[in-house]
Amino acid sequence: EGTPRVETFSAQCLSNSLWAVAKLELSGPASDTFSNACVAQIRANTFSDTTPQGFANSIWAVAKLRLAQGVAVPFCVDAARYATSEPGDLHCFMPQELSMTIWAMAKVVGRRAGAKSSSSLPPEVEKLALNIAEEGTRRLSDMSPQGLSNIAWALATLQITTHAPARRFILAAASMSAPGLHAFPPQAIANFCWALSRVEDASQELASFCAAAAREALQRESEFSWQDISGIMSAMMHAGLTDVRVVQQFAATMAARAAGRCSSIGNQALLNIALAAARLGVHPDILRPMTLSMAKVLTARAICLNQIDLRQWIEIQRYCGLPGSATPSVGSQDSEAASALQQMWTQWHEHQQQQRHQHLQEQLQHLQQRGRDASSDHSCLHDRQH
Repeated sequence: EGTPRVETFSAQCLSNSLWAVAKLELSGPASDTFSNACVAQIRANTFSDTTPQGFANSIWAVAKLRLAQGVAVPFCVDAARYATSEPGDLHCFMPQELSMTIWAMAKVVGRRAGAKSSSSLPPEVEKLALNIAEEGTRRLSDMSPQGLSNIAWALATLQITTHAPARRFILAAASMSAPGLHAFPPQAIANFCWALSRVEDASQELASFCAAAAREALQRESEFSWQDISGIMSAMMHAGLTDVRVVQQFAATMAARAAGRCSSIGNQALLNIALAAARLGVHPDILRPMTLSMAKVLTARAICLNQIDLRQWIEIQRYCGLPGSATPSVGSQDSEAASALQQMWTQWHEHQQQQRHQHLQEQLQHLQQRGRDASSDHSCLHDRQH
């Protein structure tokens, strides 16, 4: 009913409609058509009469709905152009509206396939993101923990942390937030750690924040998901915090805790936690039980390991001296793990052989096709000559 009438909707009605579809998590052809029509109408109206709240809600909805890139990216570019058309336009945005806007921009533009650097970032989006960073720095004390974390994460996701406004915001927000992490949700802490690890020449600030994050995670251990722990430990590893006592304690505690829960942890989180523990210098005797448990779990998942995962897994094995490494030291009581490791390697090599065989077959078929094409071209040339 609403799709044919979007041209009659007010600016507030358009943004409210998009927000409601996203909030209710509606999906399917009808909701997609309606959402696309609302987006097209907002662009046609050039965002006129759109309030800051409506502006933020619309972009947030586009990101949450995961609309097609051909719809979402142009919408974000037009929105960014509108929001930066007049100096001081962001002054009337509430802190939450600033964080919602840049978070959504990063979700839409930052997750594009092939976007490996800020050079692929639309200049309108970059300008808006840096303006939000400047506005956010002026209003740090007004922002919620989630808002601070969202902006820091978005700036890092957009890969613009080398720009002065983005760097200033992340470092100032981290410095202000570190003493009060008890008020931060676990995911916000993990995202902050990750964002800080993407800022160049900020090792001292990263070490200080990660130490505070480690203390907080140890105190609120049950609140942190394995994904959160994985993100925090990866940031610690990136910073090389091998001489920070609370970081060592945190890494060792998490490795010990994970040992009996590997089956409920995803591949990437498992590998990140174990690799970070190894590189942070957790003693092999502490890490080995987790690694042995991983061996049993990864036996069933071996076919899912890519080349990067496999290299990380080999490094972890060697660090702990497991079967298949250069210095195996697994006792008879770990025969089940040793058997699992052997089975995993057998499955992996079989999978690799199958891939190589398939690749050779494809190459052979390609060569045979080229031969047939060449033969056909020769026949045609021979016919023309006669």
